[in-house]
Amino acid sequence: MVNHKIVVIPLTELDQRFEALEKGIDARFKSLETRKEKKPPKDKFITRKEAAKKLRVSLPTLGGHVKKGLIQAHKFGSRVLFKESDIIHALKVIKTSI
Repeated sequence: MVNHKIVVIPLTELDQRFEALEKGIDARFKSLETRKEKKPPKDKFITRKEAAKKLRVSLPTLGGHVKKGLIQAHKFGSRVLFKESDIIHALKVIKTSI
C-alpha cells in the first residue's frame, strides 16, 4: 500500500520558488543565446611553404598529397594556398598500444 502525504506550502513561499525557477530558466536561455552568437574564427590561408613546414614534409611531397586528394589546395591566380583547418584535418590520429 502506498502512503500519500499532503504538503501544505504557503502561497508566498510557492511564489518565491516559481520566481527562482523562472530566473534559473532565464539565465540558462541567456547563456545558450550567447553561445549561439559566437562565430567560429575565420579560416586563415597559408602558402605552400608554410603548409609544408607545418606538416614537416617537402614541397614535392605536399604536391603529391594534393594530387592524391589527401589535402585540399586552393588556387588564386598563380598562387596555391591552403586553409589551416584543411592541414589540421589532413592529420590522422594513430592509436598505439603501449
